[in-house]
Amino acid sequence: MVMDKARTVIATFDHPSTAVFGLTVKMDAAGSGSGTVTSDPGPMYCGPSCYGSYAENSEVTLTATPAAGSIFVAWTDTGATCTESTAGPASCVVKMTEKTTVTAKFDKDPKAPKNLSVIKAGAGAGIVSSDPAGIYCGAFCNETFPLSTLVRLSAAPNSGSIFTGWSGDAWSGDACSGGDLQALTCEVTMDMARSVTATFNLASTSSKKTLYLYKLGTGSGAVTSDPAGIDCPASGCSNASASFDSGTPVTLTLATAVTKGQSVTLAYTDPTTANDGNAIQDVFGNDTISVPVISVTNLTGATGDTMPPKFVQATANGNTLVMSYVDAASKLQDPSSSISTAAFTVKVADVARTVKEVKVNGTSNTVTLTLDPVQVTDPITHDVTTEPAVTEGKSVTVAYTAPATGAVIRDTALNPAATLVATNVTNLTGTQVDFLPPTFALATVNNNKLVLSYTGPYDLNENNLPVVGAFA
Repeated sequence: MVMDKARTVIATFDHPSTAVFGLTVKMDAAGSGSGTVTSDPGPMYCGPSCYGSYAENSEVTLTATPAAGSIFVAWTDTGATCTESTAGPASCVVKMTEKTTVTAKFDKDPKAPKNLSVIKAGAGAGIVSSDPAGIYCGAFCNETFPLSTLVRLSAAPNSGSIFTGWSGDAWSGDACSGGDLQALTCEVTMDMARSVTATFNLASTSSKKTLYLYKLGTGSGAVTSDPAGIDCPASGCSNASASFDSGTPVTLTLATAVTKGQSVTLAYTDPTTANDGNAIQDVFGNDTISVPVISVTNLTGATGDTMPPKFVQATANGNTLVMSYVDAASKLQDPSSSISTAAFTVKVADVARTVKEVKVNGTSNTVTLTLDPVQVTDPITHDVTTEPAVTEGKSVTVAYTAPATGAVIRDTALNPAATLVATNVTNLTGTQVDFLPPTFALATVNNNKLVLSYTGPYDLNENNLPVVGAFA
């Protein structure tokens, strides 16, 4: 430029052109799991897929986070290199040199806890519980258990219902051990998510049960049944059988009744070694043990009730201790005033516990003691915590001394129960289901009716009729 006159010059500067490329993140449809992917810099937060725009040559760090029960498997990419970052294989760095798509693959974690679902079916009602605890169906019908856990399910039909069997994928392969679809317990190995169906039917609409009669001994006599079905005359009949609707009470009548003053004996032999429907059992399917030859109390011709209540057993669970009694002709009397708590001595691991309340239930023939919980002081921190009076695994005893005045344990015929020396108590604390068999208490006979009395934490299963040949 020659400065031969005044001049003006304008200089223009521009930024160089910068390319922008798109980054797409997708989830591999072949993966069995799920998760999310985030980007740094943002703004990506990906579920099934997402998209972001980034300047040429910029670096974007992608981070994969598996959902619960899933694991991250790998990255796949097209058009650019997705290199593993120093944070580990779940992170990768993409350099944006062109439009890029990256795919993240998630699979289900084979080591994750597995869900067990219980479904109740049928017109009846009942409870299914689990050991380990978690399912009480009832209300809680789904629970997650660690991989490979052996879960024992127990079915307990309500009164008027019967349990008729298990079904569902717990029976695929060897998943539910035991081999008996009608057993009250089912063991499931949680090597995968499983669903088990427990079917309860009404007793009145379920299948018939067969009652078998065998006549033993050197004498003779006739036996008939009500409802009709068994008709075994004195001669020409050594055994008989008949089918009745499940749950039907059947009365067997002896042609020759027991008379006043006769001595009577009874024996009962469990027909099989396993828990099954041929034996006397409770609603949890626990067979009672065999009873050797014992004397039977003959009430034929007796006037009035002179037999006192007989203590059979006691159980404890947390802050509750239940004493069970049996009475041949009466029920326990609900006293108008409470029995003194001082009449009872309860010890846990040989340490006395305080009895707070006493209640008598004439319907169930039980005396229930409510115990005060225990205050425990940590020897190091001196923190004070409260725990039940009876804890799992501890030895428990109970004793009863009838008060000289006031209410006592007695039946409605006013026969008082005897003093009870310190007696071992079955500790049920921490037990989820009942594995205790019913306990035989006593037997009485009156004319042609012989009654066996049992006690236990749960009722006898009235739908299981033991074979007559088990009695002698």
